[in-house]
Amino acid sequence: MRELGLSYQSAWFMTHRIRLVMAQEPLASMLGGENQVFEIDETFIGGKKRNNRHRNPRKEAGKKVAVMTLIDREGGKAVTRVVPNVRKKTLQTFAKPIVDKSATIVTDAHLSYEGLQDHFAAHHAVHHSKHYVRAVILHTNFAESYHSLLKRGLVGAFHHVSERHFPRYLSEFELRWNTRKMTDGERAECVIKATEGKWLTYKPLVTH
Repeated sequence: MRELGLSYQSAWFMTHRIRLVMAQEPLASMLGGENQVFEIDETFIGGKKRNNRHRNPRKEAGKKVAVMTLIDREGGKAVTRVVPNVRKKTLQTFAKPIVDKSATIVTDAHLSYEGLQDHFAAHHAVHHSKHYVRAVILHTNFAESYHSLLKRGLVGAFHHVSERHFPRYLSEFELRWNTRKMTDGERAECVIKATEGKWLTYKPLVTH
């Protein structure tokens, strides 16, 4: 807003148009393959209602959003989605179509992940109350690091993100992670090329 001399609304609209093209295209095929390891983790993002110091706090204040992330250890690719809850059916229905059945899955001890070994080549659970890392590959450090960066980025830069627009912010952080080995110029070129055929008008953003 300051650098371009725009109104807040115009700057906000522009950044959402950029986030729209940052969204990764639907996967043409499943991620992973034989002997590849994937980490799956879930987290809740959002502050506590008592910490909201606004004079007129919105009804969303204090509401937490559930997020699930899958990370490919081999290729380093992350896929993150907002999920309605962290129940077993929800999390497994999200994960199974994305990762190839021949992959090995590593999660924490959340009961919602029980039974994944029946769908994938193997499933290992890390009990954080007993072990931080069970073995060289038996940890969820990458997924937890991703969630830590996501939370710090959202709180530090945006302070509050509405649940309605949350998926676009996830697209931004997902692309940042997946292009972290690119230069800033290469990343910008990647995003510019992705604008073709995509359009977002202001009305859908503000219409409830």
